[in-house]
Amino acid sequence: KLKISILFNDEFGWRVDSNGKVLSKKGLSFPGITIYRDATKNKYGCMQSGKVIIEPTYDELTKSVHYIFGRNNGSKTTDIFDKKGKLLGQTEYVKFHYFIDENNRFAKEYLVAEKKEGLFILDEKFAPVSPPLTTIEALYYKRDTILFLFESKNLFGVIDQSGKVIIPAKRRAGPGSAKDI
Repeated sequence: KLKISILFNDEFGWRVDSNGKVLSKKGLSFPGITIYRDATKNKYGCMQSGKVIIEPTYDELTKSVHYIFGRNNGSKTTDIFDKKGKLLGQTEYVKFHYFIDENNRFAKEYLVAEKKEGLFILDEKFAPVSPPLTTIEALYYKRDTILFLFESKNLFGVIDQSGKVIIPAKRRAGPGSAKDI
């Protein structure tokens, strides 16, 4: 029985079988940081420029442009690190989506966390600032401002990164018809 491993470096991710045969190769969008798997512990860690910045103690390790998320099976929390491996905090959220102006990848990153109750916009301390939302889509970026089209109870509106509702969810227009809102 062949096992499949996923390997990462700064530029690519590979799916490799237990014989070392490369099954697929994909370019990555987060340069400078390498997530690796310690085969003896079967845990994931993180390196930057060949130096370990997060020890291999996680069952799951993912990253966005500015953050690294570490989680263990059975844990009710996710650890959040900066790009240098400094622990910034923990949160009860398990899945994250991020929004960033693709024209300026050094700009601030906005996190949206997912729980069974819905999607929540998070502040800088990873606390929710929005009510639970069904869907969310970035509409507008300018410096430190982002506006989101959101859905709640089958109605659409506009909310900013602080959770302030700009246009209440009263319209039935959906994503792709943001002009209607």
